[in-house]
Amino acid sequence: TALRSCIPLLQRFLIPNALTAGVLLFPFYNWIAPLINHGTGGVEHLTYHLLNIAIISVALRADSRRNARAITGSMVIILSQITIQGLIGFLLTFVLIWTVLPELFPSFGILTAIGFSLGPGQAFAIGSSWEELGFAGAGSIGLTFGALGFLIACVGGVVLINVGIRQGWIERPAEYSRRSGILPAGVPGPAGARLRTESETIDSLSLWLAIVFGVYLVSYGVIVGVTHLLSLIGPTGERLAANLWGIAFIFGLLAAIVVRAIAKRFGIDHVLDSGGLTRIAGGAVDFMIVAGLSAIAVGVIAKYWLIFILFTLIVGFSTVLSLFWITSRLFNDYPFERLLMFYGSLTGTITTGIALVRMVDPELRTPATADYCYASGLTFFLAIPLIMIMNLPAATADSGTTAGYWVTAAVLLTYGLVLLLVFRFLASSRNFAKSDIAFLNNKRKTDTSL
Repeated sequence: TALRSCIPLLQRFLIPNALTAGVLLFPFYNWIAPLINHGTGGVEHLTYHLLNIAIISVALRADSRRNARAITGSMVIILSQITIQGLIGFLLTFVLIWTVLPELFPSFGILTAIGFSLGPGQAFAIGSSWEELGFAGAGSIGLTFGALGFLIACVGGVVLINVGIRQGWIERPAEYSRRSGILPAGVPGPAGARLRTESETIDSLSLWLAIVFGVYLVSYGVIVGVTHLLSLIGPTGERLAANLWGIAFIFGLLAAIVVRAIAKRFGIDHVLDSGGLTRIAGGAVDFMIVAGLSAIAVGVIAKYWLIFILFTLIVGFSTVLSLFWITSRLFNDYPFERLLMFYGSLTGTITTGIALVRMVDPELRTPATADYCYASGLTFFLAIPLIMIMNLPAATADSGTTAGYWVTAAVLLTYGLVLLLVFRFLASSRNFAKSDIAFLNNKRKTDTSL
């Protein structure tokens, strides 16, 4: 924050303070901490938990009118990106195997899609389960892809926002915020939250934190129960159970939605102040970005640095191009905010998407964040077959046949074709421009219906 207030470059390009802090901590955890036997200090676990806390806080906020078509469109985009990234990573892997790297493990490229779309936690969990199948270091590779996706989400998102400002797709932030990020003396700041308790009994922040952590505890209990039930199925169930811990935020999201509904039913939902929960989510996002950037391991990147760069650039570039094209044709309201949410979440994590949206919508008043969170919870169930099939190349790598590879490719293509049909239906049901990107009209549309 002090650097942002003094360095014009950080001010000019609207670089978030958390991004700067993460870059500053990156060399400490990679080179200094090992010298003092400190290691990473569990910073990767901090990233994991802050993600869940941020999602729960967002989901507990006041429920606004939900647009079923917007949520459906968000589900289509989430699934389409997992499919597109999976196909590109899968094809790139086999191109390298057939040409210059025959020793490359067949599931290497799939970890790109898992790390980008599902996040570092899921990539680490799935990759670790593949190590038993002969993919050495798969957990670290998955975590690295997740971290690299997180990095391009932050850097690319800042670039997107600056391009959007120059093109007039969004309004430039207030001058005092753009200059230093700190309100000047004498300028009254906006009300960030409203107290919902009498402070002599309990501080409102304490109550909100207790509710958030309570929901987190409930989601943890649910995952433990589901894990136990799946373990009764056998090895397949155990692998699926291991994957669930990487997407714990989905269970947190669903638990928060249920708690919010119960509170509303009993008339006590006013205690869940949206402003206070937004502050908790915002703080979690800031620290999560710092932890995520500082957790990137140089050692793993050094071994596969050229391949990492190749996969990251190709998959990242295809992601932003496809999101521009799809988002502009599915949404009439807040297309740029939704683009930021999709881009940040489907290359980094949901909290990265929230962080990018906060740069142009500090109080998260647009439906972009809420619609995505709801869609991600529903998409989980539709994505289970897709996640399971991604295990097939690793499971059949030593079988001596290529049948598993072809089945994986066929399922990915089938998902792609079905999603294309749904996209065509949603896009054709409105008079969307087929050749012009909606952002280029330099006019923000605030109609909340599709």
